[in-house]
Amino acid sequence: MVRWLVFRVQVQSILYNTAENIIRECGEKVSDKELIDTWTDGAIKLLTLPSVAPDLQEAAVGLIVALGSTQTHCNTVMESLIARCRVETLPTQSVAESLGALAAGNVKGTVPYLKAVLGLTVHCIPSVKQDNLKCALATMFSKFAESILEAVDNKEPDPDISIESYMPECALVFESLVNYWLKNSNANVKNDTIVALGHLSHLLPKEKLEELAGLVVTTILSLYRKTSSPYNLTFSLAMISDAMLKKNLTESIKFHVDHLLSALFNQVCIVPNYSEPFTVKNHYEVLRCYELMGKYYPENVMTHLLQRLENASHMQLLEPWWSQNISLTARL
Repeated sequence: MVRWLVFRVQVQSILYNTAENIIRECGEKVSDKELIDTWTDGAIKLLTLPSVAPDLQEAAVGLIVALGSTQTHCNTVMESLIARCRVETLPTQSVAESLGALAAGNVKGTVPYLKAVLGLTVHCIPSVKQDNLKCALATMFSKFAESILEAVDNKEPDPDISIESYMPECALVFESLVNYWLKNSNANVKNDTIVALGHLSHLLPKEKLEELAGLVVTTILSLYRKTSSPYNLTFSLAMISDAMLKKNLTESIKFHVDHLLSALFNQVCIVPNYSEPFTVKNHYEVLRCYELMGKYYPENVMTHLLQRLENASHMQLLEPWWSQNISLTARL
């Protein structure tokens, strides 16, 4: 009996993988609505069942993402997924992963649905208990924010699209993530939440950003001492700082400037290892933070750097960075 079940799962996985390959090769040409509806319904049922073999669920996610990545079938897929995101009903991890992948892979087709999805999923944040689902939802929110910002920049699919139309839902999501997941004991949840907050910061009303950003910045700075992979922290710090300064919240961030510069200095003295891409990315984000601070707080930045240069041990640490990034100080 067990062998039969294993064999059945393997066959189903192969069928879904085959269907995915067909869609990726010629999805726009598949016009049989009944066939598409059957594939979509079958795959989404697998996404919403709690006890499905991981390989089979992964194959179902692949098919859904392939279907939703086509302009022809995107609406069918998004409407079916949204139907599974009812208020007071937790979406499954696979549904969250599918929605996030679709937002990243088909911005034009999915952005019109993201306001509704954000409104439905924000209410479930306090109820989520599983860490894996928290990570999946936080990643989904990150990709939603990226897609919305890209759509606004490109003015597609609607030339009248604006950040303001997404602000109420994004503000609720941001506040809920800060209140419920930012202090989570699980490092992965905390990490993914901080990344999501960084992306969402550009989609907040000025008042909400001013109210909550300080707590997020303080949390990020406190985490530098506890991680050996700080890229996500620095990335979000740069995003949030950029959002605050663009909204002219210079007084709000001024309170954190000295602490921020101290944390950045410790990071910038680490010479990036070019065989490890995230060390290079972290170095870039640190320089981005320095540039932002230098543009709005030049006296603080120059005083901070000059104090470090007066210290011989700091001078040795700074030498490779100084020669590599002298152009940055010229802009200050």
